[in-house]
Parts: sequence; C-alpha cells; structure tokens
Amino acid sequence: MSELNVLLPQGKELKIRDANLTIKPFKFGELPKVFKAIDPISKSLFDALGGGNQIEMITGLVANGGDGIIDLMVIGSKQSREWVEDLEMDEGIEVFSAILEVNASFFVQKVLPTLNSRMEAIQAGQTS
Repeated sequence: MSELNVLLPQGKELKIRDANLTIKPFKFGELPKVFKAIDPISKSLFDALGGGNQIEMITGLVANGGDGIIDLMVIGSKQSREWVEDLEMDEGIEVFSAILEVNASFFVQKVLPTLNSRMEAIQAGQTS
C-alpha cells in the first residue's frame, strides 16, 4: 500500500454478484460496533494477521466468532446481513479479506502511530 493510500485511503473495489463494493477503513463512529464484533475473536484475528497456520486460523475464527465475522462484514461492506449470509464461501472470503486488508494497513500505518504520538504528548504533559 502506498503512503498516499495510507494518508488518503481510497478503498478497495470489489465486484461481488450484482454489487460493486468499495471497502474503506472504518470510520470512528463505527468503532464501537467493530470492536464488539471482533472481541470474541480478537486473539485469533491478531494471530491470523501475524501469519501462522491458515486452516487453524480460519476454523478458529469461524468457530469462536462466526456471528462477529458476519457483523464485521456487514459494517465493512455496507451490505445487509442477509446479503452477507447468502454469499458463497469464496465470495465471503474475498469480502472478509478485503476488509481486513484495508483496515489492518490503515490501522497499523496511520492510526497506531497517531495514537502513540498523542498518548506520549499527554504523558509528557502530565510529568512536567
């Protein structure tokens, strides 16, 4: 992902069935729903983003948080729950992967550095 895409994320375009999707980083107001959706699977999800056994990762995510994955896909795709539930396996994997790809890159390259810098500034202000 280029630096420009991190600063001004354009999203990822997908054509799934009759829908043209643009997967973009989550907005601040979506974070409560996103964090609620990924809470049961957060360890497995972060392990998956770090590599490891893909089959174990997928079965663990689905077994421990299938509804959370669907909720995350509804938020990220801006489609209805019924639409997401009706996807074929390969389509669902494509949408879920795009959501992870777009949001993990943006979060790691833009959000975390900004958050860390703000927290350091707050801590520096408290110690002076």
